[in-house]
Amino acid sequence: MKNLFALAAAIALWTLILHPEGAAASSSLEAAVSKALERSPSLRGSLARRDEAQAAEREASLRRLPALSARTSLTRGDNPVYAFSSLLDQRAFTAQDFAVDRLNWPGYRTNMQSALEAGLPLFTGFDITNARSLANLDAREAEAAGEGLSQRTRLEVLRAYLGILLERDSLSAVSERAQSAEKDLQEAEHLRQKGLVLGSDYYAAEAILSGLKAWQARLSSKLAAAKARLDVLTGGGPAPAGRLGEKAYEVPAEQELVSKALEQRTDIRGASIQESAAEVRTKMADSSILPKVDAFAAIELNNGDFSAAPSDRIVGVRLNMPFGDPAYAPRRQAARARLAQSRFGKEALQDAVKTDVLAARAGYMGAVESLPQAQAMLERSEKSLELFRPLYREGRQSVLEVLRAEEAAARARAMRLDALYGVHAGYAALRFAAGSLDDDAVKEIASRLE
Repeated sequence: MKNLFALAAAIALWTLILHPEGAAASSSLEAAVSKALERSPSLRGSLARRDEAQAAEREASLRRLPALSARTSLTRGDNPVYAFSSLLDQRAFTAQDFAVDRLNWPGYRTNMQSALEAGLPLFTGFDITNARSLANLDAREAEAAGEGLSQRTRLEVLRAYLGILLERDSLSAVSERAQSAEKDLQEAEHLRQKGLVLGSDYYAAEAILSGLKAWQARLSSKLAAAKARLDVLTGGGPAPAGRLGEKAYEVPAEQELVSKALEQRTDIRGASIQESAAEVRTKMADSSILPKVDAFAAIELNNGDFSAAPSDRIVGVRLNMPFGDPAYAPRRQAARARLAQSRFGKEALQDAVKTDVLAARAGYMGAVESLPQAQAMLERSEKSLELFRPLYREGRQSVLEVLRAEEAAARARAMRLDALYGVHAGYAALRFAAGSLDDDAVKEIASRLE
């Protein structure tokens, strides 16, 4: 066993030594995704919503248990009925209180009433069961939303990260060609002063160089924007490592992708949960005329001068049943309309998911198919530039043609880099559309970076 561990460690060490950039790229990309998931406010808000729903479910469950409540009131008045009842409650009634004058004019009486009551729901018309079901569905919907937000965060990080690699390499390629073109133009300036280069060709070549420099400036701003976007998502960190690799990904057929998307997409799962919640609310509307029954027991204390506190005890069962509720019929109709709306919304979402998956797959396949053509274009443009230079130095080609070849080589390299970005970003978008942009997908994309 020790030998196996030693062999594994040696292989890992040699991998890092032989391919340091690939290892750094993989680690850097996965670390960026991990940091973005940890700090995402939207994701943390979704988790808080899930916790709230789980607490609501526990609250609904605990409503089945007996509840204990206490109340206290202090009153003072000279109403004959109030005074008479207070004397009875306080066990302070005497024969003298039967006197007519005392009955009509009892004077002020003080009563402090305290009670301790316990209640137990016996039948709530399925309110507790339905409340638990809704809270559970809300928690599941929050979890599905959180998973969807996680995948969207991964997609945003991948696009920003791959965008940095794209813009950085494109900027390097255009800068290289701009520097080379500037040297060619400096040589042409000496020849122009000797009358060996046409002024029209020279100024046209200058325009091409200005275009390359403008392109260079745009790429610099796009690179800065991509870095800023990644820093916002991750909270800052080291610059991305690696380059866009040429190895493509294996993707399933269209029907298989669509089937998996309909099973895995978190928004469809959320729509199904919303449909289930609408069904529960329909049951709640149907059962809203059912009676509510609860049992109760109470002990009550009444005293006037705090010298004694006689107690009374009472137990019983209460039933509350609505009769002739005029809002019952429209309430049921509204619940059924909400249920129909959730079902049609789910069907519309399924159609949208199919469109997303097919469009994402077509975009990815287009990038893959364009890559060989972009590579061939790059090789030919660089070959053309190699052939133009010696001919120009021999005076057999114009500087304008050399600058055009420089520009063509820059555009060809940029087009190839765009195709590489389309392969990796397109695969990430396809996994997102299929609802499977998880950590394994991030690891797979990171392994394709050189």
